[in-house]
Amino acid sequence: AVRALDKAGIAWRERFVGGGVTAVVAAALAGLAIAPLARRIAPPGLVDIGPAHKLPKLGSSKVMLHSKVSDPAKLAALRAVAATFRSVPA
Repeated sequence: AVRALDKAGIAWRERFVGGGVTAVVAAALAGLAIAPLARRIAPPGLVDIGPAHKLPKLGSSKVMLHSKVSDPAKLAALRAVAATFRSVPA
């Protein structure tokens, strides 16, 4: 998000640093911050302000999973998670 703002020449200030997506969402819901969240994980109550404020579109992100899991059930679950990520369009 920061790179997209910089590239678009939009000034920004860091006002909140959270300990994960839950903290960032809480800050956004409380009106303390805006947050670059995918629509599929944004909770009810948050509003997509990008188009209204001419904010730049965000680029895609890469996800890499590393695991030493050998248990068949856990490995199957991990493969299902990986398949889900692969099925989401970039």
